[in-house]
Amino acid sequence: MKHALPWLVVLVISFGGAVSAQNGGWEVTSAAPVSLPEDAELLHHLFYAPDGLHVVYEADGEIEDRAICRTAIMTGAATCVDVSREFPRGRLIPELYFSPLGWSPDSTKVAVVDQAYRYYRDSDLWVIDFEAGTTANLTDDDYDDNLMPGNTQPGVAIETQPTWSPDGSQIAVERMVIDEDGGLGLATLSLVDAVTGEVRDLGRLPSPPDYEMDAGSVLDLAWSPDGTQLAFTLRHMRLEPEYDGIWLMDVASGQIRQLLTVGQAVELMKSYTGEAEAENLFLAAAPLVWSPDGSRLLFWAGDPTSFAPGIIGAFVLDLETGEVTSVPLPDMIGDLPDWRQAWPVQAAWSPDSAYLLVSYRLISSVEGEEPLPLIESEETLEVSLRLVEVATGESRLLGYLPLIPMADYQAIWAPTGDVVIDGHHLEMSQG
Repeated sequence: MKHALPWLVVLVISFGGAVSAQNGGWEVTSAAPVSLPEDAELLHHLFYAPDGLHVVYEADGEIEDRAICRTAIMTGAATCVDVSREFPRGRLIPELYFSPLGWSPDSTKVAVVDQAYRYYRDSDLWVIDFEAGTTANLTDDDYDDNLMPGNTQPGVAIETQPTWSPDGSQIAVERMVIDEDGGLGLATLSLVDAVTGEVRDLGRLPSPPDYEMDAGSVLDLAWSPDGTQLAFTLRHMRLEPEYDGIWLMDVASGQIRQLLTVGQAVELMKSYTGEAEAENLFLAAAPLVWSPDGSRLLFWAGDPTSFAPGIIGAFVLDLETGEVTSVPLPDMIGDLPDWRQAWPVQAAWSPDSAYLLVSYRLISSVEGEEPLPLIESEETLEVSLRLVEVATGESRLLGYLPLIPMADYQAIWAPTGDVVIDGHHLEMSQG
């Protein structure tokens, strides 16, 4: 079955956007590294909160004495909640795909699952309330054991990709129920009531008609700001060019439409890697980040399994026109047409949706640019922070930061002007 996309405009590539002197008037008024809590294991194990003021992490300790903690970035004040042995056993670590944690929009709660398709064990959906100091199992199915295909209790449900609705009332998940033969089967996008645990299935995932198992195919899931739509990325275990890519589901009706195909993602990546290399990528398009006004989606595409630079890029998809544009890269000394020496690792939308704050990893120096440090540090300045105007592709340098080993592809720009990006907390203001 073919999926015709007559409304989708194929791709505008815009590397090396021009420098704008006034670009948005946004400035960094303060910057400081995010401190590692004493009982946290590693900096890249932190999850940034939507308010730009907190992180959550699992306190370093024995598995039978576990705690999940929320820490205020500015003061270091921590609120920790003990979790039972029934709580998901995998360590809470940010992952590009299959994230085990989703924040509530008010930054007071987190939804947590185990990484079922990585560790093959049951994963109920839990909620931790840091204000109340409580935990709740929303989808308890009386099973807490390994997932053995063909030998698992029928009716056991596996939830992944917990993503909180903008009003805080529901948690969207990919959900799969073990069939009568004890095997893994076909998955749905589902909504779980954040208080009662009541489940409503929205619809099956797009998959070939002969598929018997597509569980674990959703790589990322994101609510539209108005709560009416869910964007999701599909990547089947075996690449399915007609089905994999970025999709949009209407929450009320369950109807879906495809926003980006595998073929279009390959075309995007040719400007990064060259034509031959793009055809051989382990290709995926995630994570997904909605603009606050709901008009656009920021996404990454490429091969996240590679540690080589330039194998993954950031792009913006306009929901009304279907046009896709690349987030511009600075021009580096030693760049080649199909191999760039800078790549975007984190990005966040401005509160008015007009700009992206982008951090770039650099291998060499930017043509004609002096590195302007945003903080005093003896470390090498390997991260360039730039403000990109989405409508024009123009960019302006805000400054440089030292490299901190943080999880890539997560950043927050809160309406208050608080920003967490590439291991640093910034305060931003608009003149």
